[in-house]
Amino acid sequence: MSKQQEKPLPQAVIKRQTELLTKIHKSKGLLPAGAPTAKVVSELDTISRNTITNDRLAFREFFALVNKARQDGAEESVRLLQEQDSLLQEEKESHLLAVEQLKKEKDATRVQIYDLEQRWVDLLTVFKAFSSKDNIRNNFYKKFMDDTGHFDADAPDYFKLLRSSGALSLPSEQTPLSLHDWESAMDEQGRLTDPESIKERVSKAGMEEALRPILWKYFLGYYPWDSTLEERKKLEEKQKERYTRLKTHWSSISNAQLSSFSEWRSQQSQIEKDVVRTDRDLEWFQDDQSPYLLQLNNILCSYAWFNWDLGYVQGMNDILAILIPLFGEEHVSFWCFAGKMKRMLDLFENNQPGVQRLLTLLVDLIKRVDPLFYSYLRSVNGTHMFFCFRWFLLYFKREFTVEQTQRVWEMIWAHPDPDYVLWIALAIMLIHRDTIISNKMCFEDILRYMSSLSNQLDHSEVIQLSQELYHYFHVAGGNYDSAIEEYNRKLSENKDKGQENKKLSESKEEIKEEGKEEKKDERQEKILESQVEEPKKEEATEEETKLESTDTK
Repeated sequence: MSKQQEKPLPQAVIKRQTELLTKIHKSKGLLPAGAPTAKVVSELDTISRNTITNDRLAFREFFALVNKARQDGAEESVRLLQEQDSLLQEEKESHLLAVEQLKKEKDATRVQIYDLEQRWVDLLTVFKAFSSKDNIRNNFYKKFMDDTGHFDADAPDYFKLLRSSGALSLPSEQTPLSLHDWESAMDEQGRLTDPESIKERVSKAGMEEALRPILWKYFLGYYPWDSTLEERKKLEEKQKERYTRLKTHWSSISNAQLSSFSEWRSQQSQIEKDVVRTDRDLEWFQDDQSPYLLQLNNILCSYAWFNWDLGYVQGMNDILAILIPLFGEEHVSFWCFAGKMKRMLDLFENNQPGVQRLLTLLVDLIKRVDPLFYSYLRSVNGTHMFFCFRWFLLYFKREFTVEQTQRVWEMIWAHPDPDYVLWIALAIMLIHRDTIISNKMCFEDILRYMSSLSNQLDHSEVIQLSQELYHYFHVAGGNYDSAIEEYNRKLSENKDKGQENKKLSESKEEIKEEGKEEKKDERQEKILESQVEEPKKEEATEEETKLESTDTK
């Protein structure tokens, strides 16, 4: 640093240094006693400045050494890291070679496993054809057999018909519809060549789990069955845009607007209460911050806004909980849920006429299929079948696991009978028929017993028996159609009877009025007759008196 750039030292520092140097010089005999001269002070100031400059240079050299040491240490560290990186790179390359080798071995093993699986499927199909149906049926039929293998007297007649072979046997079983089968059913434009064959296959054997997110969109009306690939792409964009607009309508309501919209506040409040308690035992809804819970709330609010006349009804959350994990995307889940609700609209409407209709058909079907069971239900006032109410409202969602429920749903959708849900219910009732009768259950006992079957039913047994029952009644000359006709006839009769009763009551009122008029006329005639007869009686009396007087004379 140059002298021009150096700053003068403070006077206090110079004074202190001067005192110290004066003492030093005095101690060495360099200065005489007395006050230092100006020359001495100038020399001392020069010495002090040189000392400070030397100290600064010493510090600079020290920091330069420290920085050099740091730089050398950093270079050494970099060198060591580079050596370690090269070693790791060599190990990584060796590991990659090992992974490639394992992939090759895995692919070869996968091919072997695929071949074994195909052989197993073939063997299993053959095995099922010979044993599965008989084993399932035997578990059911043996309840009505004695030790010799003959049916008890209480066994319904249709058991013997289902038990017999030949014309009443079911068609050969098929494997579930696979993704490969689905892709093979498309033409060059991505359109299904034969949708009915797909439905028939699903109704009999179901579909693989990987195919459900695709095929369910057709069953629930998201895609038309005759749509091409290009049409589905355009429809996908359109449906997403429509849902975004719909969701914006209700989610953009301000607090001020909400304060004067009590009906919507009530809907949202009920939805929030039901969302937090929907299937919390399932992995998708266990976490309070789960995105599936948010989707559940958004879709239920959107549907309540979309179908304002119906709004939100308890039970919709159970239906939607099956769809959300399957599709993942919120707009897809919404439109598929809307399609599902379109199928089940009369089940959730006021007074739930759809449920009442199914309960009436079910009890009528039991009456025709199993008169003894019907008589027992009638004796305990159970023919209203309220213990089956939840089955029809939720399509057995509480009775089976999620995967089993999906199998039952797609079977109901794909079946040619739109009321195939009746056959599932009938199969469950007949499977547990002997337990109900043998334990002499009253209506409350039956209600508790049916509620306890949640997630305890064997869906394979239920599906198998429902297919046999349907095959017997429809294919083998059963009279289920007559049950439907009788139900419709009863509705018509009740309607006609109501009109007749109305007419009868009106005619009775008319007769009463006419009777009143007739009675009035009769009373008037009697009065007139009495008025006419009284003078005649008086005249006759006078004549009799004259005759008597004449006789006396």
